[in-house]
Amino acid sequence: TILDLPALEAGKFSLFIMPLSLPEVINNVQERFPEANLGHRFSLIIPEGLPLIKADERALNSVLYHLIDNSLKYAPKGRITFTAKAQDQGVRMMLYDEGPGIPLEEQERIFEMFHRLDSSDSKEVYGHGLGLPLAQRFMEAMGGWIRVDPINEIGACLVLWLPHAEECLPAI
Repeated sequence: TILDLPALEAGKFSLFIMPLSLPEVINNVQERFPEANLGHRFSLIIPEGLPLIKADERALNSVLYHLIDNSLKYAPKGRITFTAKAQDQGVRMMLYDEGPGIPLEEQERIFEMFHRLDSSDSKEVYGHGLGLPLAQRFMEAMGGWIRVDPINEIGACLVLWLPHAEECLPAI
């Protein structure tokens, strides 16, 4: 992450945008976490027939890894749910957790480099405040976006969107 972020900002991080299957990507990301961490806490709700998305596999893996990792750190006992559905020429994804949530005044700042909601927890919760800034920059570089859902009342909810792969294919 520390090396990817400056490379991305300098335009020296090569993205290979291609059609990807979101269920395959999220399953690969899940495998990077020990079963003891995810286990019964993680729910995946993805409808069959979800269109392929336009993304860079390495970048999307990184985004989803950082989001799930944050949920595990800040909601150590709560449930984590990942959903996806086709919407607006793309796929809308949501990651909910049952942690303490993100205060309204902090919802934009969490995407700033090195920003942490509570720096006093740095001994208990590892991290440097780079995962979410990287996730935001990767999502934007892939033609998508990420934001906090301000309506969520319990825990945190991050909403992501990426275009359908069909949107990037040339017309024949």
